[in-house]
Amino acid sequence: MPHDPLFDSAWLKWTQAVLHTQALEAAIEAIGSDEDPHPRLTVRTEYHPGRHGFAVIPEWVESIPVRWRLLLGDVANNYRSSLEHLAWALVTRGRTPPDKLNSKARGNIHFPIGQHKNGFNGSLSRNLPGVRRADIAKVRRGQPYRYGTRNRARHALTFLADINNGDKHRTIQPIWAQPTKVGMEITHIEDCEQSSPTNRLKPHALEVGQEITLIRVRRTGSDPRIVVHPHVVVEPTIGQRVSIKEWAAQCGIFVFRLLGEFSEPPAEIHEVGAELIPWS
Repeated sequence: MPHDPLFDSAWLKWTQAVLHTQALEAAIEAIGSDEDPHPRLTVRTEYHPGRHGFAVIPEWVESIPVRWRLLLGDVANNYRSSLEHLAWALVTRGRTPPDKLNSKARGNIHFPIGQHKNGFNGSLSRNLPGVRRADIAKVRRGQPYRYGTRNRARHALTFLADINNGDKHRTIQPIWAQPTKVGMEITHIEDCEQSSPTNRLKPHALEVGQEITLIRVRRTGSDPRIVVHPHVVVEPTIGQRVSIKEWAAQCGIFVFRLLGEFSEPPAEIHEVGAELIPWS
């Protein structure tokens, strides 16, 4: 696809999102070494005779750094902005460019993200007035509604809309620490012995009061007790336990390929410093 300067601003907004993504990934990688684990936490254990083991429950969990949450908002805002600039460009080269629309109609120009086909189709005359059929087809191809119900909920654009709307209108968006690996060093054990070396993770984010795992034991006395020191590896995630890195990569590639349907990136993109991903 040859270069069209009409789409330059959409490309440059995409580039800015990539830079924020790189900054977020660098911030996450900067802490989390074996010498300085993150998040730090303290735990208590509760004996459950019927389950033949001790539940390990956090009493305190170190907060996710607020800078990560701010950067997540910046990533989403710039990817969303890139799509909004794309929508404006598509209307500009359509049958009813913005200078032929009244102020209300211009304000309604918007890149649609459709969870349902009817909703997407119904938004076109309002959000993308006069846009060419071929351009609409390109926008339609990657819409969440074209995927199954479960995949639709985990689509990159679904999360993009949720994060962007929440960040703009309500609050700084949350990031969850999803355990991916857990090790429990038993520093004291009394009236019992460990019956299984495997610690099975509970499928939820790391939170105070929420059991992480169960240490199975065989009772040998009247008052079983253990003291443990946790070693927990976590992955920063957004809703439905989706890795931030996974979402940001999928969103970046999606927007990149969509923009590539309309124009090659401008030469200025290399000045910004984001890495380009070749599309097929």
